[in-house]
Amino acid sequence: MDCPNCSTPHPEAARFCSRCGTPLHPAIQRSRHFAAHPEEPVRSLAVVSTLMPHLAGGRHHIYRGAIGLALVTALIAAAFGMLSVALILAAIALPAVVLTYMHDHDVWRGEPISVLGLALLASLALGVGVGMLEHHLTKPVLLAAPRHRMPTMAQILELGILVPAVTFVAVLIPPVLVTARSAFRHSVDAVVICSLSGAAFSLGLSVVIQRGAFTHLGATAGDPAHVAFIALTLGFLQPIIFATAAAMALAPLRGVGVNTVSGLANGLALLVLYGLATVLLAPYGTRGVVLTTLAALVLGAAGLLGVRYALHVSLLAEAQAALTGAATLARAPGTHQVCAHCGAMIEAEAAFCQVCGTATAALARHPAPNGGNTTVDVGATTAAEPGAVMPATPPRTPPPLQFPGNGVQVGHRLRPVTVAAVIVVIILVAAAVTALIVSSGTTGRTKLPPILPGGHAGATAPAGAGVSQPVNPPTALPPAVRGARLRLTAANAITIADGISITPAPGWTLTDRGPNWVTLFDPNNTAAIHVTVKPAEGTDVAAVLQGDVNQLISAQSTGLTNVNVMGAPTTKTLQSEKFQQAASMNYTADFSAQLGITHLIGVFMELLNTSNHQSAFIDYRETSDVSAGYVGAAQMMIDSML
Repeated sequence: MDCPNCSTPHPEAARFCSRCGTPLHPAIQRSRHFAAHPEEPVRSLAVVSTLMPHLAGGRHHIYRGAIGLALVTALIAAAFGMLSVALILAAIALPAVVLTYMHDHDVWRGEPISVLGLALLASLALGVGVGMLEHHLTKPVLLAAPRHRMPTMAQILELGILVPAVTFVAVLIPPVLVTARSAFRHSVDAVVICSLSGAAFSLGLSVVIQRGAFTHLGATAGDPAHVAFIALTLGFLQPIIFATAAAMALAPLRGVGVNTVSGLANGLALLVLYGLATVLLAPYGTRGVVLTTLAALVLGAAGLLGVRYALHVSLLAEAQAALTGAATLARAPGTHQVCAHCGAMIEAEAAFCQVCGTATAALARHPAPNGGNTTVDVGATTAAEPGAVMPATPPRTPPPLQFPGNGVQVGHRLRPVTVAAVIVVIILVAAAVTALIVSSGTTGRTKLPPILPGGHAGATAPAGAGVSQPVNPPTALPPAVRGARLRLTAANAITIADGISITPAPGWTLTDRGPNWVTLFDPNNTAAIHVTVKPAEGTDVAAVLQGDVNQLISAQSTGLTNVNVMGAPTTKTLQSEKFQQAASMNYTADFSAQLGITHLIGVFMELLNTSNHQSAFIDYRETSDVSAGYVGAAQMMIDSML
């Protein structure tokens, strides 16, 4: 039987051409047999066989089960609201599985230091660096997100274009350096190294942007599904997106047959779309978290399909180029090579197994040890009679566990139970260390001094009011802010509604407004004040405040968690024509999304006109890492409303 593409003669039992990989029977479709894992079609969402193409036959279920177990454990932690543990369990699963796989299938190629130092540690460090950049840029977005304020165009460009572009370059650097070495200069190795690099990079990035989750181990006071979706996205889907984006760009560089520019463009587009989805959906709270997860799921699937197509085409093109003399076949097998997928004998210098169609470049432990009494051949493996019509699917005969005659395992080193034990131990140790660090590092939140209109921001709360005593005195404010009271003039006032206006403190700007509300931000985008003017029911200012606060924190769509209102409202009678009563109470809260977690400290306040039942609900908040207190500026702006 001759190959219809290259005319290479083959025995009647052969199913694929060993030189070019072309199916030898009309009923066999090459697209139904992925060149790196022939039991699956090219168009498949198989994570394990895509990111770990050297897998021996029958081994993929071990690694798939390990990843699934880690994700289930992460979801259990999420059900108890422990985001830090859930995130680490999900995020450590893929790096642990890839590292175990590389040792199990001897993908180190004698250079474990290069792989561990560059693909793992360097990627982890780069992920931390990019995470710090992203954390700096996301603070103003997260501060405004609970109010459903859309990011500005500048923020969209920074977080949706700039950060993904930097991420794309950073996640590519370690794989490019590793695959520049001759031992790894192949498209199959490029995919493996990108898998490890993308997973390690994502781990470093996630720990930094979600570092707020590592401040307390207790349950998050919110929907467990909120925690689960964040852990699923950052711990599992994001590593796949990073790994596949890098692999789509690097596989064409280390292989043939795929357009390099197209691969780079596809990889960059994948990260840009992920960045845009994350930043644009952040203001929608829990709904935004779920929608971001769905977007990440679609993008991860697109990345897997793109990598499988690029690798499949590259392996076929490499064999075709070797036939024409345009290139030499990389890692051509010698004698006594056994296919790690089906157990058939592989011819010397063959590009593919002629029984199952596996590319020899993707075979584990390649080349196999010589000198063994290897007796497996194509006819024995397929048990085909001369002239028999070959089936459209490969034979489901299990591969031999050892090379006949020498006892060496085919394609892998470790037993399944050993693989599972190693991965479980790595994941459990990571979870235990995380819990220990979080438990030992728990500290109290900074509390704002109470704010009431018509008085100093640092005034002591009445005894028994349940409001914390001042911790940050106003003297810590910058000189420009401390003297700003004298420069607040009515000419700069911003009308809110029905004759009520607010005068911004120096440097504060109007960032968003509606029919009866405004939002102002400080110069550093670390503090904000939101004022809503509305009708009030009743004349009890404390009751009106409590009702507005309950309505705000009960809305799941805000994304606020761990809301802690500190005691009962503190009230005060005002001598003003616009408002006659005021009430305030301090609070702390978290806002969590895929972009990160930010700790908020702030004050809820209500100003009430008892004659016309008009009220102003004020929400002043600042991030817990704010460099300078803006309580004094907030006090001045509130006083300007009287």
